[in-house]
Amino acid sequence: MTEARKKEIKEMYLEYLEDIPVHKWASYYCRISEDTSKRLRDEDPEFADACKARISAFVRRTAKRAKPEFQLERLLKEDFSQLTKTDITSNGQTITPVLVEFLKKEKTENEQSE
Repeated sequence: MTEARKKEIKEMYLEYLEDIPVHKWASYYCRISEDTSKRLRDEDPEFADACKARISAFVRRTAKRAKPEFQLERLLKEDFSQLTKTDITSNGQTITPVLVEFLKKEKTENEQSE
């Protein structure tokens, strides 16, 4: 790949990340493999930093439009996620509360048969 082609691809790639911050889809858009995309970022730290900056800018723009509750649950998941507040653990392992769903289903079926 020529240096001129690399430069063209990198510009297209950065433009794409500005709108959709997913390396996989930026690669498809630029008609390069994900491995090539990764190699370009590994070989050029400035390009890698520019990619991170574009993704970060997208997150900032998008998060501003989200409801505060959603922002807290997604961006500060450890402190505000509903899942972390209701997880059941035993010996350091998370237990999935399947019984609750079973009981809800059983109750609904019993109500329908009455």
